[in-house]
Amino acid sequence: MKAFSKKYQAGIGLVELMIAMTLSLVIGAAVIQVFLSQRQTYRTQDDMARVQENARFAFEQIAQDIRQVGYWGCSRKATIVNDTGDAVFNDINDKTIVESAGNLDLVFLNPQPVSSVGGASLTGSTPPVRVVADCSNATMFKSNNVPAGYPAGSLIYELSSVRYAVSNGGLTRAGDNLIPSGVQGLALRYGIASATGWADKYEDAATVGSNWSSVVSVEVTLTLRGEVVGDQVFKSVVAVRNRLP
Repeated sequence: MKAFSKKYQAGIGLVELMIAMTLSLVIGAAVIQVFLSQRQTYRTQDDMARVQENARFAFEQIAQDIRQVGYWGCSRKATIVNDTGDAVFNDINDKTIVESAGNLDLVFLNPQPVSSVGGASLTGSTPPVRVVADCSNATMFKSNNVPAGYPAGSLIYELSSVRYAVSNGGLTRAGDNLIPSGVQGLALRYGIASATGWADKYEDAATVGSNWSSVVSVEVTLTLRGEVVGDQVFKSVVAVRNRLP
């Protein structure tokens, strides 16, 4: 049998094998690094998007409530009479925006009327506080009998009060979770009406003192914590439009 010549014998030597393994490790490490980097980028973007969405949702709800403050039927300048028998509703305009122990308390009319004078009868074994209003006057009452003196068609609303507070790491509205977790702080400052009727300065609650009826805007600062992005601060200024000129 003819012997094979050495020149026909070929294979992979130890040096070639080590080079191939080294190149494979380098390429594999590069692929893993790219994957980890992309994964971290995705986590960061996803976490930031979640935090921003929570802030946007909170600001939209807070702004909606603040903008309803000061509306009394078809006129923001209606003379308000307290016929509830409860002195807490005296001088209600001075109490529609108040900060208490870091919480924001708002009082306003539900925008949807529950009835009208001459319309459907009011019912309920425990009537809520309601307001009947025309374009000059408004009366607060707490019964199923509408106060006299209002023409047919005058609208009847229910009075709402909500409190925004930070509790157990979440932001609550009237006791319900608005943002369930990650809330680090809610800071508030208030725009006080100048001689022109517009805010020319912002003050904290202690400086506002008892001058709450002069608040025409609210600066809301919300600090939210993400799992990846850490603490993020968001700020929004909301006008109390029914108090503006």
